[in-house]
Formats: sequence, C-alpha cells, structure tokens
Amino acid sequence: MKKLFAILLVLAMLSACVGEKPAEKPLDESPAFSETSTDKFLKDCVYVSLEGKYGVCCGEEVITEDIYDVYKEIGRVGGMTLYAFGKESGTKPTVLYNEDSHPYAVGETEKILWDIYSDSGEAVLPISVDDAEKYDKETLYTSLEGTLYMYTFSDEGEIIEEEKDPAGKTGEVYNGLEEVRYYYGASPLSVGYGLADAEGKTVIPAIYTCFTPIFSDRIIADARNGFGMMNAANIYDIEGNLLCEKYHMVIYKHMNSETNEWLGIGYVAGPESQIESVCRDENGNLMTPGHRFIDKDGNELSEVFTDDIKDEISSKEPVMFLTDANGGEMEVNLDDYIFVP
Repeated sequence: MKKLFAILLVLAMLSACVGEKPAEKPLDESPAFSETSTDKFLKDCVYVSLEGKYGVCCGEEVITEDIYDVYKEIGRVGGMTLYAFGKESGTKPTVLYNEDSHPYAVGETEKILWDIYSDSGEAVLPISVDDAEKYDKETLYTSLEGTLYMYTFSDEGEIIEEEKDPAGKTGEVYNGLEEVRYYYGASPLSVGYGLADAEGKTVIPAIYTCFTPIFSDRIIADARNGFGMMNAANIYDIEGNLLCEKYHMVIYKHMNSETNEWLGIGYVAGPESQIESVCRDENGNLMTPGHRFIDKDGNELSEVFTDDIKDEISSKEPVMFLTDANGGEMEVNLDDYIFVP
C-alpha cells in the first residue's frame, strides 16, 4: 500500500510540472555598451563602433549613430568639456611654405567638418566648422570657409556672445587693389591677407600679414610668424609679379618730397635672431645678415652694414660712418644710394 501511494505521488508531481507555464525570460536591461556590444564606450560622450567609426552618447543613451571618422577633445569651456566629431569632406585652402619657411602660395589640404558636443552629449553649435580651438575657459574659436567665429560661454554652458570676422574683402585698398582676408584655421594667428583686382581676381595670394604701398606701382607684402617676428618682406608690382623675396624687412624713407627722392634699406636677420625663415639671393645662396641700401625693386646698391642704419638716416646729414660686415668702419654718402622711383 505504501509503495502504491509513493507511485501515485510521483505521477501527480510529474503531471503538475507538465501543466506549469514556463517562466518568462526577463527583458534585457543591459547598457548600450555591454561586453557583448560591438560599440565601445571611450570617454564622456564618445563611443566607437567595431568599424572604427565614432558616435555621440550620453551615458547609456546613443545620441548619434557612428557617423564620424575622427574625434578630438577640445578642452574645458563654459564649465563643460567640449569634443569635436569630424567627417572627412574633401579639401580646403592652406598656406604653402618653401624649404626656407617662406610662404609662397595657397594650396589644398584635407578638410574635416566638425560637429561640437559637450561632455553630456549635447550639440553646442548650430553649424559644422572646419576647425575648432579653445582660447580660454570662456571662449571657443572656430572657422568655416575662411571666416573666424568667436563664441563666449557662460559658466552654465550657454552662448552669451557670438562674433565673426568674415572672409573676403576688408575694405582696404592699396594702389587700386582690394585687400581680402582668409582664416586658415580657428585662430586669429591663422589669418592671411591678399590683394584682388576690381573683378575679384587674385593678384597677390592671401598669405601675408600686411601690405605697405610704397610707390604707385610697388607694394611691400610682409609675412610674420606667430610671435610677430618677420618671416619675409617681399616686393610686388601692381600686376602681382614678385620682384624680390631676399629680405626679412624692407623699408623705404622719403628723403625729399619736392624732388621725390627715396632711400631703400633691405635687412636680413642673423641666426641669433631666432627668426625661423632663411633668406637667399637670386642664385640660391644665403644672404649676408645685416642692412644694405636697395633700389625700388630690391636690388642691392651697397655692401652690407652691421649698423641699424634705418634709424640713423637723416636728410640733414648725408654722410654716415658705418661698420661693414667685416668689422671695418667706412664713410658712406647717402647721395650715392638715393633714387627717384
């Protein structure tokens, strides 16, 4: 009897198991970047896909798909850390430098369009930009197609001021040529100035810092580095022909307005000056450091002097005593180097 009862009990238990509804599998509540996910969280608002593309996130929430080719951290501005997410987008203009560190033309470089996000995954700017750079804890510089944009943020991350310095004509005119401006990056130091004719055709490329019209048919184009030091002082005619690129600095002094007499000085810095660029003559030889008298086209009229003659010239005292490059003192008559353009 006990044996029969045991058998019946086992059968009842089996029957109950067969009739039970299987327990439902709980919903997957794992975060977006789990160990089995192909997308990996990197930092703050950045994640990367298995394909090496980048996207924007906020914690476990995906803000954008992995549509970006690159990303970079800009820094902390307005109480938040800013990130730039970029897509390759063809090319953009850039200044070309020769082996002597002189700018000589405008070329092309890779263009990346950047979208700016905060560390919480919020879009910061209304537009994509081709460069972005932190200025200080309140200010972000960006550029787009040669225009510089400056954004000032509050401590709460809100834009409280926006300024822009547009590309194109500046309103300055030199010997009938209109000055144009272009920012090659998100920094005031990246600006380049050029000259264009009335039809907008480039006469002098936008690679210089400033222009000085000397005579009706001559213009000095100065290029300076980021520290304000002279890189080149080139002489152009108004057709855009480069006549001279041998000097770091070129100065012309009007000696007599009635007779329209001028003196020209060309200066080359020595290696101890920390100027990065190198000056060469027409044959490719290094120029001798120092000052020399020149004509309106930059041709040398005298030997080289170690004296800073541009500050010592006087129309009332035509004779000067100067030291040549070999250390010898000599008498110089300024009348020998005066010219009428």
